[in-house]
Amino acid sequence: MPSFDSSRRRLRLSDGQVAALGYLANGEDVPGELRGAVAELETAGLADPPGELNPLAEALVEALGDPLLVAHIEVTGEHGQTIHGIVAGREIVFAHECWPGVDESEYVPVEPSTLVWSLARSVGLISRPVTAAGVSEITTTMGTVDAVFEALGSSGATSVDEAKKHASAALGAVAEPARSALVDVITALNSSWRITTTWAAGAEVRCIAVWDCGPYGYWHRELPAEPIREGEVGPESTLRIVPVTAARLWELLGDLLPDVLG
Repeated sequence: MPSFDSSRRRLRLSDGQVAALGYLANGEDVPGELRGAVAELETAGLADPPGELNPLAEALVEALGDPLLVAHIEVTGEHGQTIHGIVAGREIVFAHECWPGVDESEYVPVEPSTLVWSLARSVGLISRPVTAAGVSEITTTMGTVDAVFEALGSSGATSVDEAKKHASAALGAVAEPARSALVDVITALNSSWRITTTWAAGAEVRCIAVWDCGPYGYWHRELPAEPIREGEVGPESTLRIVPVTAARLWELLGDLLPDVLG
C-alpha cells in the first residue's frame, strides 16, 4: 500500500502508483490495469475521487513530468539489482530509493545543495580502511571476468579460500600481479554500481561505474567507457579497473552534476 509521512514529507509508492498519479494529475482516463493503484492512492489519502492530489504527490508528478535533471542509479549486489534515482524539477528535487524485494520506493524531497550526498548515500559510499591489492590498475577482457563470475556462481564455494581457487582457475593466462589482484577484488566484491545523469532534455549525459570490493576498496571501471550503448561491448572488449579512494569518488560524483540547474 502507498503511504505518506507528513512530518518528514516522505512518500512510499510503487511504479504503478506513480503512473496512476500522472494520469490523475493530467485529468486523463486511467487504464484498467492501474485502477487498483488509484483505489490504493485514495485509501492512503494521496488522491481524492474527483482527482485532487496530495500536494507532495502533485509536486512529484510535476518534477517527473518536466525534469531539469535525472539521475539513474543501478546497484547490483547479493540480493540482485535495485534501482534508485534523483529527479530535479523546477520547484523541487526528489530522491527515491527502493528496497530489495519490495515493489515500493521511498520518495523524499532533498535540497539541491545536498545532491552529491544523496548520490553517495544511494550507493553506500563510505570511507574505510583498505587492504592494498598491490597494483595500480587491472586490465583484462570482459569475457575473462564473465568467466570468473560464472565459475564462482556454479562452484558452490563455502569459504573465501575455496572461492579464490575457483576464480584463479577461470582466469586462464592472465599474468601476475594482475592475476592475484583480480582474484582478490572479485571474491571480495560486495556490489557494483552505475550512475547515469542526464539534463538539458537528455542532451547532456554523464556516467560512472564502480565496484565496491569491501576490504579491497573501491575500483573505478574506466573501460568499457561509459555511457555504454547496446551492442558496443562484447567478450573481447577491454576491461580496465583502477583503485580509487572514497574521497576521490566524492569528487567524481560531483562531476556527474551540472554547475547550475535550470
